[in-house]
Amino acid sequence: MTTLNVLYIWRKGTLIHTSLLEKRSLTLSGSEDADIPLTPLGETALFITPKEQFFQIYTMESGQRKKQHDVGFGELFTLKDINLVILKTEKTVYENQRSGEEQKSLNIDFIEEIIAWSQNMSSSGATVKSVCEGFLDIIMQKSQAQNGFIVLNPEGIPEILAAQKIDIRGAFRALEHLPPSMLKDIIKNGTTVLLPEEIKTETKAFTTIFIKGLQSVAGFPIVINHKVLGIIYLGFKNILRELESSLQKDLEKIASLVGLLLKQAILRSEIQLTNQTATPPSSLEKGRILVGESPEMSELYRSIEKVAAIPIPVFIFGETGTGKELVAKEIHRYSPREKKNFIPINCAAIPENLVEGLLFGHKKGAFTGAMTDSPGLIEQAHQGTLFLDEIADLPMQMQIKLLRVLQEKKVRRVGETQERSVDFRLISASHKDLKALSEKELFRIDLYYRVAGATIETPPLKNRLGDLILLAETFKKRFCQQNNLPQKAFSEDALKVMAEYPWPGNVRELEHVVARASVMADAESINPNDLGIF
Repeated sequence: MTTLNVLYIWRKGTLIHTSLLEKRSLTLSGSEDADIPLTPLGETALFITPKEQFFQIYTMESGQRKKQHDVGFGELFTLKDINLVILKTEKTVYENQRSGEEQKSLNIDFIEEIIAWSQNMSSSGATVKSVCEGFLDIIMQKSQAQNGFIVLNPEGIPEILAAQKIDIRGAFRALEHLPPSMLKDIIKNGTTVLLPEEIKTETKAFTTIFIKGLQSVAGFPIVINHKVLGIIYLGFKNILRELESSLQKDLEKIASLVGLLLKQAILRSEIQLTNQTATPPSSLEKGRILVGESPEMSELYRSIEKVAAIPIPVFIFGETGTGKELVAKEIHRYSPREKKNFIPINCAAIPENLVEGLLFGHKKGAFTGAMTDSPGLIEQAHQGTLFLDEIADLPMQMQIKLLRVLQEKKVRRVGETQERSVDFRLISASHKDLKALSEKELFRIDLYYRVAGATIETPPLKNRLGDLILLAETFKKRFCQQNNLPQKAFSEDALKVMAEYPWPGNVRELEHVVARASVMADAESINPNDLGIF
């Protein structure tokens, strides 16, 4: 499907011009010689130049250049009573609009709604939640759906930010009853419709999902940078497949625009936080080691608090660089053992021939180099916490011996016959799925059940958009204070680059990037080139 970059121009709520934006620049002014003559602009001229990921707009008055603006897709630009917005539009839709052959379409009406709503958003400093609520209201009116709601982070811990004609609790129940196959189809294929015959085979009763009388449910993905950020669910009293196909296309268009404006709202809130925060982040003020206030982190904090006071083994699962050891330290700090030792060990970093002596200790003379009796890390963790990072890399023979220690609560040093009683809490972690490894006989299944009394998953940074700037500011302040460097603010362009970057190395990579940028920045602020993540 071919899409074009189209400039839409409004004045006083009325669409007055559409124009295709190609590689060349466009001029808008009151002169008839301009590419787009607009009498209301008078002596003011606008120049619009397409860049790779945005459009550069600068104004001139009486022949003198005044201001430059970088505008992204779906971002409103206002000058006097003229409103501009640049949107990706299907080629056939644009051609029909230009020829006047297209009948009344939801697309044009919706863009007009965007302009009115965007003006209100800009003036009121709307939050991500109010963005969702505003768009859902427009969608409900245009689609004539019976009810609907918007979910963010559908693949993780879902957050429902807007709902109409159904309460939040009912929306969560709907998510529980909707078949998993629908979510997979939406993420993989885009718009997905669930019909009555499919509902009967996949759920017990369709009436338990939203309310009685619905005949179909449609899901539309909200996509940012090829990632599904959220999903719009709509319930219909009629069968959606009998509706005009144009409605479905228009709703898909709406969902893509929601993604663009949500991204702008997220960045706006983060920039405000950056400019307003002169004190340490709230997470540090509360004494936490971890930093973050996103829904994913709030759920992580709740999980930590739940397991901290209960003396059961905990397994922490997550990608490299997501802070698994910090989570383990938080569990220890909130536990009754907080005043005792926290002993960390990275199983992947120890040569196999040294693991046993390091973990279990040894007797003097037990092997070459054993000059004295030495307690192992398990003994050192007595009455405290032992943290085994990357436990999946523990040699199979050591897995057997660790299992025995967990069962008997006793440890025997290398070269000794006597056993010593130990009382410690075990927390382990890995970026590998222990259960999957145990099913392939690459990790002992009996040890898996011993170490995974409770499992906590650390979210990747790409799922924590709301924490990105909070983390970056924390790392910047810490690094600059430690190295006596001036603290420079992140430019808006730098924040946009950071928000669009996938962060494969997660929080650890972000910390290194911020440190590098703090050193390399020559200007008054940190710019995209300073980050080094292109």
